Amino acid sequence: MPMVANDNARMSAFTSDQHRAESLLAELATDLRWVPVDGRTRTLHLRALSLKRAVMRWSEELPEESIRHSLLNEVVEMQTEARDWRRLAAGRKGED
Repeated sequence: MPMVANDNARMSAFTSDQHRAESLLAELATDLRWVPVDGRTRTLHLRALSLKRAVMRWSEELPEESIRHSLLNEVVEMQTEARDWRRLAAGRKGED
C-alpha cells in the first residue's frame, strides 16, 4: 500500500508541475507577443517554443522532478528577460 501512496504523490507532484509549466508558458507567450522577433530576441522566442514542446512531451516521458523544476526555473528567468525586452521595445516606440 505505501508504494501506491508514493506513486500517487509522485503523479500529483508531476501534474502540479505540468500545470504550473503550462501556466508560466502561457504568461511568457503573452509577454513575447510584444517583443519583436529580431536578431537579438530570436533565440528567446525559439527557446520558448522549444520549452513548450518539451512540456507537451512530459506526459509521455514523465521526467524526474529535478528536470521539471529546472525547466520551470528557466521559464521564470525567460519571463524576466521577455519583460525587460518588452519595456525596452515600448521605450523605443515612445522615442519615435
